[in-house]
Amino acid sequence: MIQSINKKKNSLYIGLTLLILSQIFFIAGSLLVNFLTILSIILYFWLSNWENNLKFLKKYKFIFLILILYFLLNIFTSDLKLLSATKIFVYLRFPLFTFAMIFFLNSIKSKMNIYLIFLNSFIIFLVFDSLIQFYFGKDIFGYSYNFDYLRISGPFGDEWIIGFYLFNIGFLFLSYINFFQNVTSTKNILLILIISLSVLYSGERTTYFSIYIFLFFLTVFSNQKKLLIYSSVLLIISSLILIKQPFGDERGYFLSMKYKITNLPAVYKPIQQKDKNQNQNEKANNITLSQITESKWSNHFLAGINIFSKNLVSGSGFRTFRIVCYEYEKNLNDPSKQRCSTHPHNFHIEILSDNGVLGYLIFLSFFVYISFLFFKEKLFKNFGCSILFCLLITFIFPFKTTGSFFTTNSSYLFFLLIAHFFNLRNKLKEPTYD
Repeated sequence: MIQSINKKKNSLYIGLTLLILSQIFFIAGSLLVNFLTILSIILYFWLSNWENNLKFLKKYKFIFLILILYFLLNIFTSDLKLLSATKIFVYLRFPLFTFAMIFFLNSIKSKMNIYLIFLNSFIIFLVFDSLIQFYFGKDIFGYSYNFDYLRISGPFGDEWIIGFYLFNIGFLFLSYINFFQNVTSTKNILLILIISLSVLYSGERTTYFSIYIFLFFLTVFSNQKKLLIYSSVLLIISSLILIKQPFGDERGYFLSMKYKITNLPAVYKPIQQKDKNQNQNEKANNITLSQITESKWSNHFLAGINIFSKNLVSGSGFRTFRIVCYEYEKNLNDPSKQRCSTHPHNFHIEILSDNGVLGYLIFLSFFVYISFLFFKEKLFKNFGCSILFCLLITFIFPFKTTGSFFTTNSSYLFFLLIAHFFNLRNKLKEPTYD
């Protein structure tokens, strides 16, 4: 009995510490993120109930068997078997991290307010630090504004992901306070604007446009449609005002440059005009399919699709794109078509390329399961659960450029959001007592 109480107490304080560090270490860099991930898994196995873990394994044994068989197939059909095996084994830390975070989130339920106070303070600090960097050229840690790409990083230093972080963690915080508190419409709108406009300032255009995708899904799948329509309209108006910047120093000009339509990354590759006397209408209509398929982003996409087409069932091997692609580019023998990068800049194409149809179906089936729970258990009636569900859908929205799904930053945040979603879902299922 005493041992059980001590274990519960240890889980509470260890869980609270890990959850707070999970945010701080993300800023500190990949080394500390990986350290925290592994430490969380070790502490989870130490503190959790092994009987419950074994029951879980027995309940989902067929799913685990399918995953094991798929991993073996992916390894043995890859041209880079050792690399694929190593990458798969190492990557398994992230799904295990999800189980650990669900366990520790449940352990701290009596001290959840401390975690939320920390998140609130941390987000406010990051927003102010980012604005200081934007307007004064350096943040409080001395990190400089990036004049080459017109982007801010805040305390992330040379990693330009402050917008990506604020978008995901900011709306995660919003989901939690709506779940545990009675938040007024005015406060919700204000928080949505603060998070969204901070992302605008970051210069991360894909993340900024993802906010509108997120708000669209949230309007469709939640019970707060009026609030979200007001938020969206106010966000558009506020964004237009800030982009024009009628106040402030020259940084306002940089923000205008960043979001000027003509300065957005080219979707197509322009071709030289054959006739200098062509009128503007003819020039505007001079975009051909070949131009679209030869843009920088399209070249990355096409490389991934080509690799997938040669490895339909199980892919080229887990995390092998960066190697297989350069072999493909070499065989292409066309220096003008630089199709390769470290990843194809789209989550779905990357998963198809590395893991084939089977891996992609496993990936999609997980989201089908989450969607099934969301609608079957009527989680959409809870605004907090709706926010997290739509955040996950936006995270994997297929029609946008992305980083690599399998990098530490993306995987860490993704599986952390998954853990929080299941935590809120489990809280709704808990019996209430009058």
